[in-house]
Amino acid sequence: MVHSKLREVPAFGRRWTTVALACAALVSWLCTATASAVTWDWKLPVPTGNAMRAVAQGANAYVAVGNGGSILYSDDGSAWSLARAGGAGDALEAVVYGNGVFVAVGQGGAVWRSADGRQWTRSTNPTTTALRAVTYGSAGFVACGELTLITSPDGATWTPIDTGVTPGVFGPRFQGVAYGNGVYAVWIDIDPIGATSAAAVLTSVDAATWARVPLGPFDGHDGVLFARGFVHADDRFVALATSDTLDSVSLTSSDGSHWRAGTTATHEGTTVYFKSGAFDPAAGRYVALAGFNDPPLALDAYPVVMSSVDGLDWTSQGIVNDIPLVRLARAGDIVFGLPNAGGGMYARSGASTWSAIAPVSPVWRLSSILADGDVVIAAGTGAGDTKHGSTAALIASFDGGGTWSKVLTVEGTVEGGGFAGLAAGATHKVAVGTANHSVTGAFVPVAYASTDGATWTSADLSAVDADVSGSYGVAYGNGVFVAGAAYNGDAVAVLTSDDDGATWQSRVTNLSQPIGRIVFAGDKFAAVSAGFSSSVFFSSDATVWSERATGTSASYLTDIAYRDGTYVALGLAFGPAGNVSTLVVSADGFSWEPVDAATDIVALSADADGFVATGTGGNVYRSADGRTWTSSWSGSADWITASARLPDGRLAVTTVRGGVLVGTSADRIFADGFDVAARRP
Repeated sequence: MVHSKLREVPAFGRRWTTVALACAALVSWLCTATASAVTWDWKLPVPTGNAMRAVAQGANAYVAVGNGGSILYSDDGSAWSLARAGGAGDALEAVVYGNGVFVAVGQGGAVWRSADGRQWTRSTNPTTTALRAVTYGSAGFVACGELTLITSPDGATWTPIDTGVTPGVFGPRFQGVAYGNGVYAVWIDIDPIGATSAAAVLTSVDAATWARVPLGPFDGHDGVLFARGFVHADDRFVALATSDTLDSVSLTSSDGSHWRAGTTATHEGTTVYFKSGAFDPAAGRYVALAGFNDPPLALDAYPVVMSSVDGLDWTSQGIVNDIPLVRLARAGDIVFGLPNAGGGMYARSGASTWSAIAPVSPVWRLSSILADGDVVIAAGTGAGDTKHGSTAALIASFDGGGTWSKVLTVEGTVEGGGFAGLAAGATHKVAVGTANHSVTGAFVPVAYASTDGATWTSADLSAVDADVSGSYGVAYGNGVFVAGAAYNGDAVAVLTSDDDGATWQSRVTNLSQPIGRIVFAGDKFAAVSAGFSSSVFFSSDATVWSERATGTSASYLTDIAYRDGTYVALGLAFGPAGNVSTLVVSADGFSWEPVDAATDIVALSADADGFVATGTGGNVYRSADGRTWTSSWSGSADWITASARLPDGRLAVTTVRGGVLVGTSADRIFADGFDVAARRP
């Protein structure tokens, strides 16, 4: 068992798994300096690492929309390009083609329209409510979300519709809309708290006057149903729902008013619940993604593909191995499978066979990035072609962050393990992390070394104490690599290695807390604990450490950075309004003061140009002195887990979903914190 004082360290190397950061800071926070003008390009995967949520076809083009407001277009559904990079918090949920235009809807009531899929214009927001679905029919466009229903003849001018549906505690919500046989139909999820009525459908022939049709109970289901797919195809509406007991419920109707329930779907005798669905015109069947409702199986990342001729009786077509699909979307004659991570799209080419048509990241998560000349290394957990959490992986770029490839995969790592730290010494680079022992299955440290970043050699860990159960951050200084270590038992150790990183040994320290993130600060190592401590620890020899309290309001510190005599430490504070990050700064390591900064920060780094902090909503913050910070949005909807300065001055960042982005200009900063990229010659 891991040392009792050790916090859980997730696969991407940050201790944030069990906390929910405050959402308000994701978009609105700016420090006293103005926001950066730096823009960002996806380098892995290309064209985007944001997850796609929906696809549509029309005007001889395909359009995909998704997280971060990203919009892709394609002429054939196979080769995709970026039409719109998006904006912070601007997630798009659905897209449809009709009346000569594409219309996409999403969070905050966002509505975007385009005639060709390439050039997009934002319509005047008819609502601030999140819009989840949109369709087109004889009376124009209809979009819905939460308790909002809006209509438009052209996608530009929208009119709210009063449906008479009243709000509850957690609902009801309009979750899906479809059009067919001259009828619009809108699915209504009921309020699961104190619900007194079943789910329902609203129907209309003119998009102006709507009638409510209650659903259920059906064959033992009480009507407490939640939509997972709502389509019209093959002359009927098909609703895929999940009950409050996680059973699958399918309903069909020819007119939207009279509904029939199908049988409960199963895979090899085990009940499954629907996640998403679409109609496959090539197969002449409805297809659905489903998951297991049995707890031991529910954590499986990969869905079951179900199929049905009539939308009522469903047959399993097997598990989609190695591809964590979460949504299906039909566009023209293609059924697209959409994962929830690492970008990418897949096209259905068989019963449970999917072909990648938009690139995905070769790693599941990234936790660290290291720039050493033109060689840039990023470390993480899990490869895109194997189950996440089952491998540790390194990817590398040999052209300064432009193109990336996987250079190392280590089998036998575990959920919560993987590579967590990178460092460069005088001649070698090292990567450290956590793996499973090949014989005992116990957690053990893993370390690799390389001279060129392309070829990596497993380090000799025979001198590491058997009680060491993993490794976190790593730093190089005074001719030695030092890595923080998880430890079983009462003693606390660090791992050390000479210049080449080839042989490691454990050193028992005077600490009562295991070392987590670590940096070399001029002439000594500075570290924060992997346990629950708000102190910073210092040592010149990695054996004898001194503890210095920071006085922070944080419950514990999670990261530390150093440059030019200044330390910045990152902590997490628990509060009634949520759990938020805090920063403290010190010029000597003894006296610390709080910094007015963003509250969504998850990682710190420092380089010759300044400090960099990265956040949960794709935010990147920069500072010359650790006190005054600028903000920019990276283009990622996911957490930014690490950053590194490239030789040409551009900043590279990694995402929790295995992505890499690079700033489009050298974003060096003056001491006042303002971006000066535009003023550089």
